[in-house]
Amino acid sequence: MWVALVACCTVVVFGVAAAAPASAAPAPSESTGANATGGNWTAVVEGGGVTATNGTTTVRLRTLQANDCFPNDAYEDEAGGHVEVTVNCGGYLLVGGDRQEGETSVTNFVDVLSIPGGGTTFTINTRLLGTDASSGAVFSSGVTSYDHELGAANPPTGPFDGLRFEAANGTEIDTLADLRAEMDVSRPPRPLQPKRYRLLMTNGTVVLGDDGIAYAADPVDRSNLRFVQPEIDFEEPSTYIAPRDGAAATDELGQLRAVWTERDRVAKGDRIIVGGFSTDGLHGTIGSLTETDVGTIAPARTGPEFLQELNGIEEGVSLTIEETDPGPNTEPATLSLDDATEDGLSVVFSGDRDEFYLVIDTRKGSTFDREFSPNATFEVTYTVESTAGERYEFDLPDDGSAPGPFAAAPTPNEAGQYPYFGVDEERRTVSTEFTLVEPRIRYTRLSRDGEVIVSNEAGERIPGYTNYAPGTDIGIQLISEDGEPPTTIEIEDVVIESDGVFRPSVDLSPLSREYPVEIETFLRERLHDRRPVVLARNPENPVRFEVDDAPANVTVTQGRPLSALTATIENTGVDDGAQFVTLRAGERLLGNRSVFVPAEENRTIDYESTLANVPVGEYEYVLATDDDEASGSLVVQATPTPTPTTTATPTPTTPPTTTAPPTTTAPTSAPTSPTTTAPPTTRAPAGTATGTATGTPAPTGAGDDAGFLGQPFLGLGFVAVREVLAGAVIVGAAYVGGYWK
Repeated sequence: MWVALVACCTVVVFGVAAAAPASAAPAPSESTGANATGGNWTAVVEGGGVTATNGTTTVRLRTLQANDCFPNDAYEDEAGGHVEVTVNCGGYLLVGGDRQEGETSVTNFVDVLSIPGGGTTFTINTRLLGTDASSGAVFSSGVTSYDHELGAANPPTGPFDGLRFEAANGTEIDTLADLRAEMDVSRPPRPLQPKRYRLLMTNGTVVLGDDGIAYAADPVDRSNLRFVQPEIDFEEPSTYIAPRDGAAATDELGQLRAVWTERDRVAKGDRIIVGGFSTDGLHGTIGSLTETDVGTIAPARTGPEFLQELNGIEEGVSLTIEETDPGPNTEPATLSLDDATEDGLSVVFSGDRDEFYLVIDTRKGSTFDREFSPNATFEVTYTVESTAGERYEFDLPDDGSAPGPFAAAPTPNEAGQYPYFGVDEERRTVSTEFTLVEPRIRYTRLSRDGEVIVSNEAGERIPGYTNYAPGTDIGIQLISEDGEPPTTIEIEDVVIESDGVFRPSVDLSPLSREYPVEIETFLRERLHDRRPVVLARNPENPVRFEVDDAPANVTVTQGRPLSALTATIENTGVDDGAQFVTLRAGERLLGNRSVFVPAEENRTIDYESTLANVPVGEYEYVLATDDDEASGSLVVQATPTPTPTTTATPTPTTPPTTTAPPTTTAPTSAPTSPTTTAPPTTRAPAGTATGTATGTPAPTGAGDDAGFLGQPFLGLGFVAVREVLAGAVIVGAAYVGGYWK
């Protein structure tokens, strides 16, 4: 129960319960009665009534039975959002106009609401409070605002016929604007900030106390509005792709989630979805921009005009999409909100409208303001602005009237200031990227000529990959040229997995290797590709190298070429290919070469240039490909040691007598060289090779392996070094097989 004291035309609310003790307790946040005549008063319950005294004067109090108008002590939501209030009685509801604990000034907001009938539950768009928005745009359920309906400067009429404003001395105050002036309350300079605002239910008279606070002459019940600071939950947005369709094809986020796949590379023609953008502190703005009736949840989907207005109202919130690397001397392509259509760009909200997503149809050229490069990457940036030392301010009219809901005063930041940031708040931004790529569908098992490799088995899979979104309509058809009508096998509704892989299972046993087969790929029921098919026994390994004709036994001299080792490499697969062929002798690798063999052909390989550089002995040699190997015995023999040939020791003889040279006669003609007799041949000592006077060594039969001195030198055959240096001349001689001829 609330108690009203009437003394000398001053009405003061004590908040005394009828059964309370004589010492009355004040209601929370209300006056203790210090403004009543004669000072503080004490209420006394006696004889079924209540009296009050200040020590010198006693008055009888009029008691009012409260109607428990407010089920809750407070109604809370984030500033800038929607708050729902329930009032179980009709009358006038005073909003604000009190003083917060610990503050010296009155809360800078006062309005009076007309509550119809026996009460109602209504919603307030808190972002629009104190602006020139209509009462119906701010309050739902038939609740009417004095300020928003009549205008604060006009006297109470219509639904406010029974409302009066009085000063503390009983003088009538004409308008709400006059009451505000007496209270020193001005227009809020910005949207209502996080704070507590009093709700006080009255039957018709609002009295201004001596302390500058507005009270109810006949209070019924009280509660509070409590606006909390929006918590901007800035997590990195996500990117998704969805099959080709218009951006407006899906009305609700749940439907969109059913068809999207998380991926940041989108094939041109598909839809890209970017989102998870927080709407903290923006619910009221969203409701206003989408022209949603207050009390009604905003639509689940809206068009590009929402982003146009959001970027244009200087609410400190912006969203941009821009190409990151347009190339030299080229302007980046950007999201074109002015030209975008709803079918090219839509905004989809979550069920509670706490976040939103962009849906872009990449077929629509008008979505971007210019052509962009192939495989273009775009950055999506969502920003809530704040400039150090600045706050959001309304551009207030000079005549004191209410500002427009989004009439912001100019700020250094082009995007404006977020209304609920203080001067010390920093801007917050999140971004992500997506890339538009050329669409493609390809099969995994292809020959070098691009033929699709499959087996004609039941349960065969035809694997492939596409960058089209899962859910895209892809079909496959195989046609054999085996007669009229040809054998045809169809695969409808190919399932694309989240990573882009598809691998439908199908019975291909009706196909025969005797007849050519083609595969046709359909995209959205239109022929996309046609190519030949190769039927392989093992399509997972279309290149198979087998080793044939390797000898069982090979003998070679150590360090000499493996001339006796040859083999045939046959490609029994269905595709051309290359593999490494290795040769090992025991654990030693003697050769490793790449061999290319076309399908169903073979190549002979030899090892003429490979030396048997392994220790003498017998080995198992192995010739191996990736698919096959052959082995045999390899015997490595030592290099034979040459045996020198010696000449028998000759019997010594007496040297012949040398004849004196003849007397020389003076020539009658040109002088000629004298003839000299060669000295006789002598036997060399035992164990040495015989030779001629010119130094030509006698043949020994040792061949070209007789040692350093027995090696050819400078292409002159078997010539001693000394004779070469002496300039000996060899005429008509050749060294062949170790002998001079």
